[in-house]
Amino acid sequence: GYESVSTLGRVRLQGGASWKDLAVRGSYSYRKADDFSPGGSDPIPFSGFEKRNYSGSLAWQMSPRSTLSASFLGDDAWMVGYPVLLMDATLAQARIGSISYEQIDPSTGITQIQSRLYYNQVDHWMDDRYREVAERGVMRGMYMPMYGNTRTYGLISDLRHPIGAAVWTLTLDAHQVSQFGDMWMYSIFPGVADMYLLNMGDVEATNYATTLQVNRPIQGRAQLNASVRWDGSARRILRADMQRIFAARYGTSSTEKTYGFPSASLALTGSMRPGLRWRVALASTARLPTNVENFGHYIYNYVDGFFYTGNPTLKPERAHQLEAQLDVGGQHVAARITGYVSQLRDAIVGLPDPGLTESTRPSGSYAFRIYSQTDRALSAGFESSIAWHISDALEMAGSISYAYAHLTSLDEPMPMIPPVTGYARIIYRSDQRWIELEGRGAGPQNRVSFLADEDVTDGFFVTHLRAGGRLTPWSGGTSMTVRIGLENVFDVRYHEHLSIGNLPARGRNVVMALTYVL
Repeated sequence: GYESVSTLGRVRLQGGASWKDLAVRGSYSYRKADDFSPGGSDPIPFSGFEKRNYSGSLAWQMSPRSTLSASFLGDDAWMVGYPVLLMDATLAQARIGSISYEQIDPSTGITQIQSRLYYNQVDHWMDDRYREVAERGVMRGMYMPMYGNTRTYGLISDLRHPIGAAVWTLTLDAHQVSQFGDMWMYSIFPGVADMYLLNMGDVEATNYATTLQVNRPIQGRAQLNASVRWDGSARRILRADMQRIFAARYGTSSTEKTYGFPSASLALTGSMRPGLRWRVALASTARLPTNVENFGHYIYNYVDGFFYTGNPTLKPERAHQLEAQLDVGGQHVAARITGYVSQLRDAIVGLPDPGLTESTRPSGSYAFRIYSQTDRALSAGFESSIAWHISDALEMAGSISYAYAHLTSLDEPMPMIPPVTGYARIIYRSDQRWIELEGRGAGPQNRVSFLADEDVTDGFFVTHLRAGGRLTPWSGGTSMTVRIGLENVFDVRYHEHLSIGNLPARGRNVVMALTYVL
């Protein structure tokens, strides 16, 4: 494959084979891109990247009703540019492995068992060695190489069994996460001593959850799905010097934190007549604070440009949500509309750090915040879509969505909420060819968060033209397919509201991809 907007080249190889009760599959991919160009402009510096990805899996059918499998995924990326951040990723590595077991046997007490043991590790090096640091607005006059890693291992298991007309599922989930992050600060000015900062001082979290779910048909054409869940988490700082920092800041002798909370959901799905289905769902859920929100130490938040300190006293965010969905379908037309309203309690937000005088960025470049919570917030929204099969060869589709969210206690909009967005496309298909014309757009977003230092975003509309098809098979089962496209046909310069630092989207882009199947 190839893309012109960043002279991106990519190749992917994958294949598999099987022998009796064994099967193996593997893949390798490589991508390299130069700096990309937004609409009507020159390339943006520090926006290129290079990466590779490789994976392998092995499956053994131990019996007609049981399978044991193992998989591994490796991912390496280097010189990944982040043009709106202070630095770039010189190297990022991920190693992900798992062993899974599945058994389906109605003769046993448990009809189906699915279990997976996994281990993931991520290492991340960031550096600003190629940036101009003498006059930048944040951390002026110093280089700041950073390193971070995450280690995760865990086990998740589903036990499924019917009792009467109902199907019961018990899910057991437990995993441990360990995180570390630090940075050096080397001044470009002589006589200024180097500095060292711990961002994540060996933070460890043990998380566990138990979920019981039942799915049962009820009177008429309705279906009931209900679940209850219990989550728990125990987290702590292992490094003594970081323990002392947080203990002194929050006036406590211990920085260990334990959480435990329930969640529940109830959904009813039914059909009033053929082609008309409905769904209503109620849920009371919670979100645990992240390790960074609990124990991060002066970590730069690229969303709003502030340096954040964690708060071990945070409570879980809670949400009570009502959702309704209606599906209408006929021989040629299908439509869906979904709406929701949600009340949030204890929403986690960033507030000025009361321990520092320069915490609101009145005029300087150094700005500090602490993770805190607001009592109430409200969000609501809808999404609707339609697909129309005009004929066997011609199809039209479209979608529109809108979201509203407000921090009630602070009386201001919630940050990172997109404006109204939508798309429309028309597709023509023959036996082995297709062509598609798509238009996608968004309205302006004027409801912005002062708290997150957001700015107003203009609306936009872009057009894409794509085509492809299967070429005549060469011989036997071999074949070749080709896909071409012209994205952002009119080279519009725009940026999404959720684009960090108002990074513009890619400009006019010629896309070509060739696939050959043996």
